[in-house]
Amino acid sequence: MFAEEYGVRTGRSFRQTERARLHRLGDFVAQQADGAPRPAGAADLDALTPMFGKYRAEVGHTDERAAADRQWLEQRVERGRLWVWEDGRIVSFVGHQAPVFGVARVGPVDTAPEFRGRGYASALTAAVTGRLRKVVDEVCLFTDLANPTSNKIYAAIGFRPVQDFVGYAFA
Repeated sequence: MFAEEYGVRTGRSFRQTERARLHRLGDFVAQQADGAPRPAGAADLDALTPMFGKYRAEVGHTDERAAADRQWLEQRVERGRLWVWEDGRIVSFVGHQAPVFGVARVGPVDTAPEFRGRGYASALTAAVTGRLRKVVDEVCLFTDLANPTSNKIYAAIGFRPVQDFVGYAFA
């Protein structure tokens, strides 16, 4: 393994920081939930900024960057690359990247903790994926292998594993 060999050669210790899997859309399967998807707008930024900050903390990005979070969200809204699911209020968001060589990547995806388990992220991810597959050759996404819920959700939509990745930090 690279990390072990690098550690031996350099005398540095290492630790695994993440395990991720790249998925590619196979046969698409729409998902349903109460509420509806819509593109995020500038009026949504006040609700989305703290929600996005909580998401980043949950996935291990704990640095304080609320101003950068809002800027990231503003850019995605301006470019039409951020969607929300509403069921009386915004309960979930899904972003996607600009297509590169005919491939678009979905992410990030999150549902506020108090609204999880109701299919919102599944339905919104499927809605965004369905739109993307009409304008690009391939749709893909990454998952955290430590999160079985997201892996199950994406498999139900039709995403299939392509490749696993491991991240390391060296000291």
